[in-house]
Amino acid sequence: ISSVGDRPIRLSRGAGDNASMFSVAGGSLTVKNVILDGGDSGANAAKKPLVTVASGGTFVLSDGAVIENSVAQNFASALYVDGAGSSVTMGPDCVIRNCRAWSATSYGAVVRVASSETDEANMPIFVMNGGSITGCACDLNAGISVNGGFTGVVYVYAYSVFDMTGGAITNN
Repeated sequence: ISSVGDRPIRLSRGAGDNASMFSVAGGSLTVKNVILDGGDSGANAAKKPLVTVASGGTFVLSDGAVIENSVAQNFASALYVDGAGSSVTMGPDCVIRNCRAWSATSYGAVVRVASSETDEANMPIFVMNGGSITGCACDLNAGISVNGGFTGVVYVYAYSVFDMTGGAITNN
């Protein structure tokens, strides 16, 4: 999905919509110069992340793509990467901003990478080649959490990979 010309297009999740805006399972989706807007806040928090990638799916943020304003209860507010072979790649000029996760069960994250896959070649992966994750919040941890604590702006569960080769995770 890409915008025509220099102006990005905005796709917004409706108020009270509890489903993921996109669910990529076994296929691929690339967004270029597109703003994915969660649109919900506070009491209207969604139960699902804005984008779910599972079952070997691939999701790519490129050319100025933005994920913003997604608030979710439990699991992830912006991206949930789950299952063998699933991947998300975030390009250098992309942004995840103003997202919030909160949880009564301590599983809240903005980006969550999780799996029970033990084969290293098939573990789900979040690749951050640049860009930024900024202005986001979780109830229990504002940084990166790896296999413990069950929460973080980026939460990487056992048998999962976070590959950060550039960019910044700041002001969270």
